[in-house]
Amino acid sequence: MGINKPSLYATFGDKAELFRKVVDRYITKQNGSWEQVFREPSARAALERILNTVADSLTSGQNPHGCLLVQSH
Repeated sequence: MGINKPSLYATFGDKAELFRKVVDRYITKQNGSWEQVFREPSARAALERILNTVADSLTSGQNPHGCLLVQSH
C-alpha cells in the first residue's frame, strides 16, 4: 500500500483497533447479502440466492479463500 507503520497507526489506531475495523467492515459487507436473502418471496428462492452468492464469491477469484472470522480465530 506504500504507507509506513506510523501512518497506518495514525490513521487506524493500534493493531487491535485496525483488526476490529477490518472485522466490522467484513461483517457489514456480509450483512448486505443477507438483507437481499430475506427479501426473497420464498424459502426456496432465499436458499438459491444464498448458494449462488456463496458459489459466486468462492469462484470469482476476487476474494481470498475461506472466512476471515474463522481463519482469524
